[in-house]
Amino acid sequence: MLFHHASKNRPFHLGTYPMEVLPRDDSVVAAEAAQPPAGPTEAAAAGGALGPAVLHYRELFAGFAEGGPAAETAPVPARLDRRAEDIKGCSYFMDADQVGICRIPENAWLEGSEALEGHSHAVVILVACPALPDRGNLARAWVEDAVAATAEMRVLEIAGCTAGHIRQMGFEARIHHAGDEGLDRKRLAVLAGLCLRRQGGGLLNPYIEGGFALAVISTNYELECDSPLAPGAAGARNRAYRKGIAGAVSGRERARRARRKSHWSRYPMEQVRRVDRPTTLIIDEEVPRVPQRAAFFTRAAKGDLGEKSRRERARFAFKHPLSFSQLQLIRAMVPHQDGETASEWDRDHYGDPAANARAVKALSYFLGSDLTGICEIPRYAWFSHREDGSPIEMYHRYAVVMLIDQGYDTVERTVGC
Repeated sequence: MLFHHASKNRPFHLGTYPMEVLPRDDSVVAAEAAQPPAGPTEAAAAGGALGPAVLHYRELFAGFAEGGPAAETAPVPARLDRRAEDIKGCSYFMDADQVGICRIPENAWLEGSEALEGHSHAVVILVACPALPDRGNLARAWVEDAVAATAEMRVLEIAGCTAGHIRQMGFEARIHHAGDEGLDRKRLAVLAGLCLRRQGGGLLNPYIEGGFALAVISTNYELECDSPLAPGAAGARNRAYRKGIAGAVSGRERARRARRKSHWSRYPMEQVRRVDRPTTLIIDEEVPRVPQRAAFFTRAAKGDLGEKSRRERARFAFKHPLSFSQLQLIRAMVPHQDGETASEWDRDHYGDPAANARAVKALSYFLGSDLTGICEIPRYAWFSHREDGSPIEMYHRYAVVMLIDQGYDTVERTVGC
């Protein structure tokens, strides 16, 4: 008999936290509606070595806060619950921690801001602040002054893709984030069932003990709404949560991950047996370098694989609202993937290769990598020529390879192509 983990049957749009089991209280809607409008908030500052990069990309993603809808409306589901599942699933696919949906009350628009006509619903996206690298890890000094800003950057990236998805279906969507908002994100996080009010007006998330960042998408796309949390939700980290209720990631598993060294991933790769050379026979000097023209995506675009592949290669990533939305962000980042290097570096501080490797891995996990490895680059791993025919010189000795887990949940729900 085969036994499967309960997560195998967990609907993807519910996310990895068991928010659906928490008690709800619709009377919170009236209580929030009775409060006066709030004022705007400022974006988090960022310092340290990572700070400038975080602020740069946060600003880049903020450029997607506004945008026009597609000319034609997509054939969206009539059922509001199916629409909500789609939007939540989109955000969870981009690794949001929690997502909630609510109607926008009149007092949620900030003082001095003008309500956007027709924007009746809010999609509230929450991303937890990443954990700091261990003390003694070189990466800690790089990131410790940029934790909140990093979470804001990541939630903006997710909101940019989700808002773009809505726009590509022919509906309006506007992102509200720290430093550029027309809506009270805290109030909407309460109304969307993600947070409880603390005394003094702060927010409490039932499962996330550290800080978190919020982004709100206001839209005229009508969706099924979530109910606000009841006060009893504050005790959510109970025995059922620790055991993994409803197929969600268990509290015990999250505690295990938190105890691991910061340069280790959540997977126990340090227990995997290692060898000096790949076990597949590779005779290095006999493996030729090949041009980029030999890559199969390029060959398809050139017509080597037939007319259908050539035609579809030009539009395959544009056929779905989400992938089209992702492309816009990717293209905006491409010009920034290179940059100047420091003119000099502290050889005394960074003279230990092992410590440097631990720091780079810890930094990658801080930014959301699932697995990171480092290797020397063999000669044959370099392309010989670019697509335009110009030769490529081998200019780096080492490669840092990062893997993002697509996840069993999403693969299981594909059509197999």
